This record gives sequence, structure tokens and C-alpha cells, in this order.
Amino acid sequence: MKKLLLLVSCLLLLVSCSDNIVIENNQLDCDWIHQKYSQLILDEAISNGYVIGEPLNINTTDIFLPGFFEITYDDNIRIFIEVIQLYSYQYNKELEQSNCK
Repeated sequence: MKKLLLLVSCLLLLVSCSDNIVIENNQLDCDWIHQKYSQLILDEAISNGYVIGEPLNINTTDIFLPGFFEITYDDNIRIFIEVIQLYSYQYNKELEQSNCK
């Protein structure tokens, strides 16, 4: 009886450990996908003229001037948003295939 109990305990331990390994590998895959697309987006944006740290140019004061509360009025932000849209489908598809949240 003790041997059977020990065997069952060992099997339960192995099963729970293998679940943790799968979860950790899945999380590593998800982290890798996030990192991959972050780098792709940044590289593509920079190659299209995006400047890191450039101040925003959005009209928040005069309703009659162009760009009033229009975030894409700023060329730097517009470039970044366009690149995000470019990679959005591929990014979401890879996340879905890897069962990421």
C-alpha cells in the first residue's frame, strides 16, 4: 500500500511539474513574440523617419487651427501608428497561434 501511495504521489508530482514547464515555455514564447514585434515596429518606424523622444505637435488650444485634438496631425506619431497597423495582423495571429493572452 505504501508503495502504491508513493507511486501515485510521484506521478502527481511529475504531472504537475510538466504542466509548469509547458506554462513556462508558453510564457517564454509569448514574451519572445512581444519582444520580436516591439523591435520590428521600432526598427520599421525609425527607418520611416520616426524620431525617438521628439516632442508631440498636437493642437490642443485652438479649435479653428488644423490638428485640433488629432493625434495623427503629428508626423512622428502618425509614422508610429502606421507601422503598428502594418504589423498588427501578424502580431495578433502569432499570439493566437501560441495561445497567448
